[in-house]
Amino acid sequence: MVAKSADNLAENSPFASAAIQTQLERILLSPKFQRAGQLQSFLRFVVEETLNGRGHQLKQYTIAVKAFGRDPSFDPHTDTIVRMQANKLRRALRYYYEQYGYDDPIRIDIPVGAYVPLFRQNKVARRQRSPIPNSSATQTIGPTIVVFSFSAPPGLPKQDYFAGGLAEALVVALSRFQNLCVIGPLPIGKMESRQAGLYAVAQQHGARFFLTGRLHGQEGNVRISVKLVDVATGRALWANTYDSCDYAANMFEFEDAVVSQAVGTLADNFGVIPRSFMGDVVTNRTGDFDVYAAVLRYYHSLMVYTDEAFIAANEALEQAVQMNPNVPLTLAMLADMLFISYQFGMDETVLERAGNLVKQAIALDAQCQQARFVRAYLYEVQGQRELALAEIERTIQINPNNAFMLAHSGIYLALAGQWDQGVALLKKAMLLNPHHATVYYLTLAMDYYRQGLYEQALIEVERSYTPLLFLEPLIRTAILGQLGRANEAQAAMTELLKLQPDFVQDGRELLWRILLREENVRIIMEGLCKAGLEVE
Repeated sequence: MVAKSADNLAENSPFASAAIQTQLERILLSPKFQRAGQLQSFLRFVVEETLNGRGHQLKQYTIAVKAFGRDPSFDPHTDTIVRMQANKLRRALRYYYEQYGYDDPIRIDIPVGAYVPLFRQNKVARRQRSPIPNSSATQTIGPTIVVFSFSAPPGLPKQDYFAGGLAEALVVALSRFQNLCVIGPLPIGKMESRQAGLYAVAQQHGARFFLTGRLHGQEGNVRISVKLVDVATGRALWANTYDSCDYAANMFEFEDAVVSQAVGTLADNFGVIPRSFMGDVVTNRTGDFDVYAAVLRYYHSLMVYTDEAFIAANEALEQAVQMNPNVPLTLAMLADMLFISYQFGMDETVLERAGNLVKQAIALDAQCQQARFVRAYLYEVQGQRELALAEIERTIQINPNNAFMLAHSGIYLALAGQWDQGVALLKKAMLLNPHHATVYYLTLAMDYYRQGLYEQALIEVERSYTPLLFLEPLIRTAILGQLGRANEAQAAMTELLKLQPDFVQDGRELLWRILLREENVRIIMEGLCKAGLEVE
């Protein structure tokens, strides 16, 4: 059913019918809508009815009968399908514009409390995109996880509605991670009491993991139990409970808090899911996920900071890019490895290749969070701090539940001079994923150090376990120098020079590459000087 003319268009739109119809098809071709038949029917029906001048007739009854095929005896007071699907549709549209359609010219929204769509200019639109997402850009790397619908106590429709929304929100949040393939939420139905049924469904979808959840209690005092199961071993890899009274004043805030915490803990680069593979990959005991193995080696290198780990990660990523040069995530990770090698002393010529890899990754997928982050640092070394800060903001917006990216964005902001904002973001990331890298504590130490709070800074350094990274003894030497603890400073200095023998000659340049601002370098050099270490 296509609109006959722009004259029939609802008054709320400045766009022609043909343009809106094109935007509709663009949305319906996106992956989430292709997997959701009822949402497709719902959106197509309300948009085309509005374009044909019948928006005023869009009521629950009309939508249920004509879009969902319900019997004419449908009663909206006893059957809530339209209200429930409308809420899912609103979330799906929001996800579409965040994940795929941020550059689309027209935004289609279903306002809360109504079913007549609004057609508005998409405020962040900058260029036209293809109506079909690039298959290489949307390629998923890594294991598959099935999310099952969460169960709720019988006879409590509000709890049942909340459980459905929570499972949907978890799917949306998990789908933002390029190292996961997410399916769901799938209905549990009668399988709820038969664990074997969940395994069977997960195996049918080729999933390595499945996620289940249950709600307990009444409105205002709800407990949510969530569990991640490894299909291959049958082990529950992770489980947690969340109580509404501990998190937020209302249920919507509670849902956001649960989703952020669970997703950050599970899917982050140092989360439960990547860690479950990392041991076998690092010790070469598995051949699964060739490209994903390269991704895991990258994560591992940033967890342990050893030369061996960095060499292995770099070689694996080079091979992955050679095998498939159209995977944005591995292109961006290789670019990051090149940039890190520059920070730790490699010639600046590596930056040109890093820049080319980032451009290629963003061309394939403008929403590649890793590529945006690396581009920020490349802008920084080029002296374009405003562009760097804009890229960091974009990085955070793409996936605010990626604790790794939040942490590293926070570290950048802190070192770039925005200490309060950066440290707050870093601490948020550390709360999202308790399995974070201990190197994060060095930034907290720097924050205390710059304020002259040397004892607190020393405590943070001691919490960082990176025995083969010279930054730890470096900052410890500077702190002990400021505190006048000469013997301890000498021991830390010896450790520093053992890990970085050329530091006396190259230290100032290394510090500038890592710490970004002259002020950061100056205060560290001041502490080193007091400890007795003179750097050229």
